[in-house]
Amino acid sequence: MRYAQGGGLTAERRAFRERIRLAAAEQFAAGVKTAVVAKELRVSERSVERWRRAWREGGTQALRLSDAQVAVLEKELGKGPAGQAHYEKHVRCYAELWPDVDAPIPNELSEDAHASLDDHKVRKPRGLLARPAFLLLAAIVRADIDNQLWIRKEWSAVWQNFGRTPPKELAALPSGITNTQARTVTRSATAPTKLLEHRGGPLAAETEVAQWLYPYRDSDRPSGLKVLHLTDAGRAHYATHLEWYRTAYDDVDAPEEWHALPASQ
Repeated sequence: MRYAQGGGLTAERRAFRERIRLAAAEQFAAGVKTAVVAKELRVSERSVERWRRAWREGGTQALRLSDAQVAVLEKELGKGPAGQAHYEKHVRCYAELWPDVDAPIPNELSEDAHASLDDHKVRKPRGLLARPAFLLLAAIVRADIDNQLWIRKEWSAVWQNFGRTPPKELAALPSGITNTQARTVTRSATAPTKLLEHRGGPLAAETEVAQWLYPYRDSDRPSGLKVLHLTDAGRAHYATHLEWYRTAYDDVDAPEEWHALPASQ
């Protein structure tokens, strides 16, 4: 098997790259310019610009690989020939699931290699979600459980760093994930629509983020930014069907706490 130059999955290299990206995130939050960040971290300005876009869309977490993401790839690569065969067959699927993973891509793939996650379609009961939409729902559920919204936390910190009081409208934004952050969860362009227009009632809703809430005084303010957050129907759907979803999509990090929560909570 031949791999394109770059990539790699050694622990040392992965840890080093992540430290650099997280150091960049700290600089972004402090308002440091791209050229200065590139010089201090000894990386190209193009890399810094790419990281800054990811940070603006998904926060610091967008620059960090989860243990689950890395573990799946390392587990398969560590199985020897069998793991290599699995990896070559599913590498495009992994790339679709986790586009930020710095994994080696073979120059040549076998004829039976999967082209995308569409090759993993699961027969499901009517009214339940396909895998990409469930990935997104699980991410929104996790944010809801943890009462998290990255822009609410990180933008507030930037407002304070600039000596200004964060707007109350920023603090009032619901817990969830942004529509741009959703693209790091799944590449499926239709997944948000599947939640917003679910036949049993919307599983998620959208709240628009006003541009003036963005703390930096520059022309590069994000436009069309929205928060995807759970509805009561979404909570009920997740709690009711979680067991099936966990069986069908057993590699998805779906919070189990919801087994014990009432649908109305």
